[in-house]
Amino acid sequence: MCDAGCFCNQVLCIGPTGTGKSLAIADKLINGMPVQYTPEFIVFSAKTSANQTQDLIDGKLDKRRKGVFGPPLGIVDFTKPEYALIWEKHLNI
Repeated sequence: MCDAGCFCNQVLCIGPTGTGKSLAIADKLINGMPVQYTPEFIVFSAKTSANQTQDLIDGKLDKRRKGVFGPPLGIVDFTKPEYALIWEKHLNI
């Protein structure tokens, strides 16, 4: 993920607890991304519901039209597209 330029794909990082997976991904999102990418971090607790999760994500995006959301426009340059990255740390299948 970090150097392959696969920012439009889904990435699954697996490994033993305490090996630095979260730290490596967070560092890449904060320091190693082009300026048109806007990383946002959401913290969950054991009591976070699905509705609260959707409200947290929707609150960080702009509403374009009915049912269509996207990152805020014009933060860097009006002529370049901007991208929102959503990172889910804990996946429960």
